[in-house]
Amino acid sequence: MDSVPGVPCWVSLTVRDRQATEEFYSAVLGWTFTDSPLGSGFRTATREGKPVAGFNEAAVSRQLPVRWTVFFSTPDADLACDRVHERGATVAVGPLRVGEGRAAMVADPQGAPFGLWQGELPRGWEVGAGHAPAWLELHTSDAFAAALFYGEVLDWTKNPSHGVSYEEQHDEVHILVDGETVAGLRGGGIEAAPDPRRRTR
Repeated sequence: MDSVPGVPCWVSLTVRDRQATEEFYSAVLGWTFTDSPLGSGFRTATREGKPVAGFNEAAVSRQLPVRWTVFFSTPDADLACDRVHERGATVAVGPLRVGEGRAAMVADPQGAPFGLWQGELPRGWEVGAGHAPAWLELHTSDAFAAALFYGEVLDWTKNPSHGVSYEEQHDEVHILVDGETVAGLRGGGIEAAPDPRRRTR
């Protein structure tokens, strides 16, 4: 899979009990599991031989909560983290060397966590392809402010050659790659509080 900088490139679940978690997703979604090239503590979920998601048991030792995390591809994790800081948001972990790549855990100004990944991407994985997640969505109080933040951090507008674009629909902003929607930012009313736990569906 060719890297498209600035868009979702992987989803990973932090787990405390790997065996129980794998048994659950195997029974519910028919996933199978293999060791990950990222090293000890990482596993890759597959369906029909294609990568679907990652399981990260190693993150528990860093006291990260159990949750699904969306990772965005970036050519420069240090620069992306600097941009997060500059915009008043949080860099919680990293960038750290993970396997042959570099990763960071960050959060946007509303507190919604996400990951940054600099390195090779899983072959055959993309949003909506095969059994990979069909849709990624952030619920936040202001979708347009969120789009501005993510666009500046991930360099959406400065590099149109990426094929990344916006599409505004009511209180939503859709992120497209070469015309295909890969993620959405959904806003609420002025009084609505963001829900950083809601990221995928």
